[in-house]
Amino acid sequence: MKYVSVLGDSISTFSGYNPEGYSVYFTKEMQIANKLDSVDDTWWAKVIHAFGLQLCANASYSGSRVSGVQFPAATSGRRIQDLRNDRCSPDLILVFMGINDFGYGVPVTFPKRLLHKTDLMCFRDAYHELLRKLGKAYPNAQIVCGTLMRGRLSDDEDWRFPESNGVCRLEDYNDVIRHAAGKKQYLLADTANTGIRYETLDGGHPTKTGHMEIAAAWIRCLVKTGVIKPSLEMCIRINRITKSADMKHLLFRCLMEEPVMIPVDIDGSGTICCITFEEQRLLPVFISEEETQSYYPDQTRCVKMRDYIQEILAQNAGIVLNPFSEPEKQYLLEYEDLRQLVNS
Repeated sequence: MKYVSVLGDSISTFSGYNPEGYSVYFTKEMQIANKLDSVDDTWWAKVIHAFGLQLCANASYSGSRVSGVQFPAATSGRRIQDLRNDRCSPDLILVFMGINDFGYGVPVTFPKRLLHKTDLMCFRDAYHELLRKLGKAYPNAQIVCGTLMRGRLSDDEDWRFPESNGVCRLEDYNDVIRHAAGKKQYLLADTANTGIRYETLDGGHPTKTGHMEIAAAWIRCLVKTGVIKPSLEMCIRINRITKSADMKHLLFRCLMEEPVMIPVDIDGSGTICCITFEEQRLLPVFISEEETQSYYPDQTRCVKMRDYIQEILAQNAGIVLNPFSEPEKQYLLEYEDLRQLVNS
């Protein structure tokens, strides 16, 4: 897997990164207002960087809905086509749309007496049609559907995101997304179910902090789906995404909702040790010598590796990856540090 494309609305736009003629919310003026310094501060760029992937295309259009019969509806031919370009076609498509359908009161479905075979003016039919068209246009891509997250106001702790538009509940739209993604070729990123509410100035459009919070939710969900496997390299990349200790905490907590083991394969020959997230720290866990023999035939090299890492731990108060300590006290064990022993 290498290339990622994004299909979204205003939340996922950024000046200079959407197709020509598309409506963009995050113009230079709005970037400044929301404290976005560069495209690297967007949720989708952070997700792509965390997983070591590359952007193919971002076909997000501000104000667009899933429903509708013509451009810029998500089901329109141009929106589908704009997920690829002359340089690449996506291996992974992230769909993060539907909040404008909720905002404009688009019915989730129509009464039975009004139902046609497919009615693109209702959210359920339009979302299913969108996935059908994506699957047909990109048969080799993995398609991940994100549920609709709730925002919060940065300056009003009492404000609550509206749970209903007077026609349907927000969860009714999310249930449609969950059901549609349950089909064989699609995956679900249930970002709404992470409990994360992203920071905004207006209730809907994320600030720099809000983008980080959306990214954290997506990182958790993509790992959970199995699309991306946790690795030591990923932990190092995530550690570098932000300088904020609070955001590092959020990212790692979302990456490893529960303690998990990450195999560290030093040179492709076998597993030496594992990394686990415990008590807000990433620590190495060593497998026994008996287990090691079944993974790695060169017992001498394996013992040397274990001794090497234990020595580093002794010198650095037991912390291998600790994104929560003070910067001057932080010690980051680089992947290349582990590889040194292979050539020693």
